[in-house]
Amino acid sequence: MEIFLSWSGEQSKKIAETLKSWLPSVIQSLKPFYSSNDISKGKRWDSELSKSLNKCEFGIIILTEENRTAPWIMFEAGALAKNIETGRVCTFLFDIKDTDVVGPLSSFQNTKYDKQDVLKLLEDINNYLGDIKIEKEVLVRVFEKMWPDLDTELKKILTVSSKPKKEIRDDREILEESLRLLRNIHYKHTRFSKNDFEFNREERVIYEKEQQAVIFYTGETEEYWIGIDQLNTTGEILDFIFQVNGKRWCTSKHIREFINCIEEMSGIIFGTSAQGIICPGGALMEIDWENKKVSEFIIKETKFTKKV
Repeated sequence: MEIFLSWSGEQSKKIAETLKSWLPSVIQSLKPFYSSNDISKGKRWDSELSKSLNKCEFGIIILTEENRTAPWIMFEAGALAKNIETGRVCTFLFDIKDTDVVGPLSSFQNTKYDKQDVLKLLEDINNYLGDIKIEKEVLVRVFEKMWPDLDTELKKILTVSSKPKKEIRDDREILEESLRLLRNIHYKHTRFSKNDFEFNREERVIYEKEQQAVIFYTGETEEYWIGIDQLNTTGEILDFIFQVNGKRWCTSKHIREFINCIEEMSGIIFGTSAQGIICPGGALMEIDWENKKVSEFIIKETKFTKKV
């Protein structure tokens, strides 16, 4: 079985290199693949990478503190989920917690850097091998023998890259995200049918918190980019809806995803719904996303002369 190792950043690259040589030492029929080029530097998919992805039957996304929100690892995660059955894609968490995983990556099964969790991952991979899988007792015995090698190498990587620990996400942020997810679930189940919300990775819009931008995608291609400092008034937001709608690549799903992004931004930054920020009671508002300030937009009186 071919396994795709997704990485971004020096730390996760070293982990991918380690897993590439270690996995076949436990299950010999495994053939891990990882690209030696760091796609986080902006390199697009080449033919070799695409061909390998199409042949792979299992995907492991290596997540670290430095890459957990990196746009390019999101690209690979989306491509993996599109080409491989969802149950055959998981994340490998290195020195981060389950609650640190955000966005689409949170929908995958997590494997922590932990002996029992890694063994469970290997058991799952082994089960997908069908007729060529090895007996569980044999797998456990080989794993017990080879685990110290992996553990030693990963600890070296952790030591080299170690820096003062800090909480990646505070309790309030986690609580707010949970509340947003519950609101979205309620909204989706009370207003639309199930089919309206089938996730289509070819047509998606993402609020990129680190870049402070809304990014539109079709497949792997970034089609459009809007900085949140360009969405300062109700009119500007409405204007961008019409602008995007006029693009040849735009679909109704892009418009819906864009509105969802505005909703997400309002929840993250202001802790309330988009309607409460952008147009409460139908009022026109000015929004300062960076400083978390909202004020009513004052329309200057203008005299119009009617042409007869």
